Amino acid sequence: MTFRQLGEQRDRLAAGLAGLGLMKGDRVAILTDGGLEP
Repeated sequence: MTFRQLGEQRDRLAAGLAGLGLMKGDRVAILTDGGLEP
């Protein structure tokens, strides 16, 4: 994964969270299976 791809994924995640009504300063928990690959 390149830094550009990482930035694009970050931006998509941020847009999705904003679409759910989250705002700067809100706290979010992310639960994963522990893997780094999708």
